[in-house]
Amino acid sequence: MTDSAWIDQETFAAVFPFGFAASAEGTLEWVGNSLKRHMTVRGGTLLSDVVQVLQPLGCTADKSMVCGPGRTVRLRVEELSLELRGHAFWFDGEERFAFVGSPLVRSLEELEASGLKLADFDPSDATPDMLMSMQSARTSLEDARSLGEELRVALSRAEVGMAVKSRFLAVMSHEIRTPLNGFGSMLDLLLEDPTRYDAGDLLRTMDDSARGLMTLLNDILDFSKLEDGSVRIESRSFSVEAVLKAATSPFARQAKAAGVELRVNVARGVPRTLLGDPYRVRQIVSNLTGNAVRFTERGRITVDAQRDGNELVITVEDTGRGISPAAEANLFEPFSQGDVSTTREFGGTGLGLTISHELARALEGDLQLTRTSEAGSIFTLRLPCVEAPDTESAKSEGSVNEESPARRARFDGVDVLVVDDNPTNRLVIDRLLSRLGATVHPVEGGQKALELLGARPYDLVLMDIMMPGMDGNETTRRVRDLDVAWSGLPVVALSAAVFDEDRDAALSAGMDDFLEKPVRLDVLEETLVRHCGRPRELQG
Repeated sequence: MTDSAWIDQETFAAVFPFGFAASAEGTLEWVGNSLKRHMTVRGGTLLSDVVQVLQPLGCTADKSMVCGPGRTVRLRVEELSLELRGHAFWFDGEERFAFVGSPLVRSLEELEASGLKLADFDPSDATPDMLMSMQSARTSLEDARSLGEELRVALSRAEVGMAVKSRFLAVMSHEIRTPLNGFGSMLDLLLEDPTRYDAGDLLRTMDDSARGLMTLLNDILDFSKLEDGSVRIESRSFSVEAVLKAATSPFARQAKAAGVELRVNVARGVPRTLLGDPYRVRQIVSNLTGNAVRFTERGRITVDAQRDGNELVITVEDTGRGISPAAEANLFEPFSQGDVSTTREFGGTGLGLTISHELARALEGDLQLTRTSEAGSIFTLRLPCVEAPDTESAKSEGSVNEESPARRARFDGVDVLVVDDNPTNRLVIDRLLSRLGATVHPVEGGQKALELLGARPYDLVLMDIMMPGMDGNETTRRVRDLDVAWSGLPVVALSAAVFDEDRDAALSAGMDDFLEKPVRLDVLEETLVRHCGRPRELQG
């Protein structure tokens, strides 16, 4: 809802059962009828005494929860065991804002237990069965008219949702098929003739395609987590220079091929080590750099880090074509790109800037487009500049998944038990571990793994989580419960389930580490170093 000027107190209460308006300072000015029916609340009350902001992250119950027109927000009502979902937005030309939404109710039992009336419920959250039950329950003409208005609003929302979903599916289909085409076509050529003179180029194309697919999947997962407020932010020491180099190095070859210079500058005043989330900082800078490389045909791209008081300021400047006023207005909106021709020419999901903007806010910072013209654009990322102890480990933070090193560690004599029900997964891990010199012992299930663990010693267990019968978490719990010498050996989860709850469940079951599928050779090498000691030698 980008145009809010038409909303007044009467239509506000009639169309949206739960709502309020507040001043920019966070004082209630008006409260909807349905909210008043369930709470002793009046104008003049501090908004922070009435609701707790659950989404977006890091916002308080004042003007900071309004980030743009129609911002999705989830609230918890203090006097009720009830959550609301809706939109917060500014009134046009006024220093006040409004929230309009409805209770989060998933079943008729929840509706009855919460003490709500059917008039309080927004049908946009209902299932078809619930809607039928609600319609049969309304007997008065007034209720019927109210329901009709609610259904009209729900239908409007559903149409908008379907349009967004249709575009999302179209973009995803294009973005998934493009790297699959590169991967599959190159694979066909190699299968026809493995000794081709250009086999190296074909393999590099396949590698780029695979990495592109992983980036796409990670973007979709991050967007989903940011939407429901479940993204995890860590705090650790890291080197700004190392993170910036890790974020930009994957684009160096592409920039060089286009004749574009890619620079990274860290000003003298930036501390050697900061405290924050290096992975998320790297993700934002990587998104910005990737966009700059895609849209810059000549000249240079400069990634610069400076200290400004208590803030770390990272700018990504390019000499590209700039951003049109139409695109600039919706730059950080999901699936937003300048126009259809931009998508056709350059690709992309339109999620990168949205994710980067939300991550910057989750890091208690901000991301803005600070300049754009035909001479290029500048994006400015501002983050808290919290100094951390200068440690050697911080220098390499964020450097995982860079180009594979020329020399690999050797782990001759290291026995690894690989537990996975999928034969392809076992084959892949066998080949990767064999490349590092380790001896692989594959097994297809948890029960068989327990039998083998009791028969001979191992140095490490790679454990799939989702397996039929006894899954990886249960197998690990049984290993840890045994009163034997080998019950404390390192167990590392190796899984395609990459949500935070999957990781937490694995660690709670007793696993020592967590690797995401598909696992890269350099990540597996680092895991062996962590859990099996120093490598015996290096190989070229």
